[in-house]
Order: sequence, then structure tokens, then C-alpha cells
Amino acid sequence: MDGRTAFGTFLREIADGGNASKSVARPTVHPQKAWRRLRKEVVPFSGESLRGLVARSCAHNHLPNSFGLLQHVGLKHRNRVAIAEVQDIELAQLAYALGVEEREIRFRCYDHIGEQDISFFGLTLSRSAVESRVRRFSPVGLVISPHHRALWELRDVPFCFEGWDLLQDLCGCEGEGIVQRWTRT
Repeated sequence: MDGRTAFGTFLREIADGGNASKSVARPTVHPQKAWRRLRKEVVPFSGESLRGLVARSCAHNHLPNSFGLLQHVGLKHRNRVAIAEVQDIELAQLAYALGVEEREIRFRCYDHIGEQDISFFGLTLSRSAVESRVRRFSPVGLVISPHHRALWELRDVPFCFEGWDLLQDLCGCEGEGIVQRWTRT
């Protein structure tokens, strides 16, 4: 044995992108007339969270918040960007809007298992294990690659596996810092 635990191996696989395709292709869905598409597409990063992909896409298209896009695909509450774990989001429509394949979106969703649990890339976790309101980030990780890792959403993971720095939720751009949330891009 090489000294690695099953959970550690699992986390490394997720950080490396798991089973999602690394190629980018056009969605196979035939859009409805009312469906909207962002003008500029972004390529999903390996290991990127769905919230991160949507926020990065919105920022790349100069949308000040993600609700400008997500209200058209089923998100009901402006101040809660729970797109990875809510089942009333139109995933095909979201994939079309972002210009990615639907399987890229589905891969980044956390399916419900029973009433209190979700599947986080195949690992069964309590819903409370995922931080969906505050955007935690690694400054060193963002320098390495400018995307939000899905692993950063796990409350029990205090650091980034790439930069080995502690995850933060405060931007030091003003005074004591501003808590980073998912509503603004």
C-alpha cells in the first residue's frame, strides 16, 4: 500500500477532474425560441464547481450578478445561488446558455440521496457539508488557475490542495474585508 487513504484518493480524483470530459463541444440540445445564450462562452475547467462556472461565465459576459442568467433557467431566489443542489433548474437550458454540453453541467450537480444527503461526485455527504452561500477561495489557487474548485465548497476542507494555503471568504480590498458570496460576479 502506498499510504493513501480512500478519501484522499477520492479528493485527488475530483481535483483532477473526475469523469468529466475535458473536451469542449456544442450542446446537443435543440434550443427553444425563448432560450437565451451568453455572447461569450467559457471553457469549463477540470474540477470546477457549477457555481464557479456560472459565476465565471457571467463575469466574462459583464453580468453584474448570476441571477441575470439563472432567473431564466429556474432559479427562484436571487440571494441563494443553490444551482448545484436544487432540482428545479433546467439543466439543458443552462448548458445552452453557457455554451457547454449538458453532461458538463450534470457532472457538477450534487444529486439528492434521501432527504438529508447529496452525492458529491459519487461520495455521499450531508447537505450541510457543502457551503453554498459563502464563496471560499484560495488566493494561491486562483493564481495557479482562475477558477473556483468544487472542493472549496466542502466545509470540512480548510485548505487548497494545490497551493496548500487556507481557504478564505474575505476579500481584503476594503478595510476589514468583505465576505464573498455567490450573488455577485
